[in-house]
Amino acid sequence: MKSVNDIRTLCYNLYIMDWKKDHNITIDDEVAAMKAYLKEYPPECFTEANPPELTFDEYLMERGFNGEIYACYEEFLDNEYCDEEYIESLLTGISGKYLKQYKEDNAVLQEEHERTIELIRGLDGLDYE
Repeated sequence: MKSVNDIRTLCYNLYIMDWKKDHNITIDDEVAAMKAYLKEYPPECFTEANPPELTFDEYLMERGFNGEIYACYEEFLDNEYCDEEYIESLLTGISGKYLKQYKEDNAVLQEEHERTIELIRGLDGLDYE
């Protein structure tokens, strides 16, 4: 892994797979979603200069699987990624360097979060715990 974004992306992709497993999303469900997307946005109707209104990922975020969808990347970083126990469970069985990299990054992310809360408190005096 080369950067912070790499470990975050790895964890996000593992989270998506875990979410799909927990929600019993099968490969057939994924194929059906892709077919529905292609029916609505047929590739032959679009070019690089005239792309479809939504990418497949955006389409999924909007429609989901039976109306349910996993957290978007930003929401994941604010919630699931901060849950060390959960992320450790996702990284179990993968090289220990990823867990080390995650813990280092999560500590930095938590510090940034705390600084943001302090900054907001300084601006309006409210408690944001």
